[in-house]
Amino acid sequence: MGPEFGRLECVAARPASPRIIFPCLRNLIRLHSIEMQLIFFRTARGDEPARDYIDSLSPSEQETIEALLIELGRKGYLPFPFARKLKGVEKLWELRPGRHRVIYFYYQGNKAVLLHAFKKQSQKTPEKEIEVARQRMSMITRGGV
Repeated sequence: MGPEFGRLECVAARPASPRIIFPCLRNLIRLHSIEMQLIFFRTARGDEPARDYIDSLSPSEQETIEALLIELGRKGYLPFPFARKLKGVEKLWELRPGRHRVIYFYYQGNKAVLLHAFKKQSQKTPEKEIEVARQRMSMITRGGV
C-alpha cells in the first residue's frame, strides 16, 4: 500500500461523519505528502461557510487559496505574509491570500480547522468576523469532534 496522504474533511458543529471535500484539490493532494489535515467547519444545517465562500470566488482567486491550503497542509505552518496569528485572539490564525482571509485554528495537534472566510476591506480584521470564528471554534472544542 502507498504512503498515507492528508485529507480535507469537514467538522460539524454537531458530530457527523467527516467526508472528503473540495474535489478540485483531490488530484493536487495526491501530488503532495500532507502532514496536516485541513478540515472545513460544517454548521448543524450542513453548510460549510469557508468552503462556500471560496467556491464563490473567481477561478484564479480559488487557485491562489487552494495553493496556500496545500502548502499549509504540507508544512503545517505558513510564514508571514501568507498567514499570521490574529493579534490579541487566542488560537486563531488567518490565511492571507490577497484581499481574502480564511480564519483557522490548530486542533488536536495535526488538524487545521478552517472556520470562516471573508473579503477583507479594512486595515484591521473586523471584530464581527473574529467573533464568528470564535463561536465556531468554541462549538468544535466543546463538542469534541
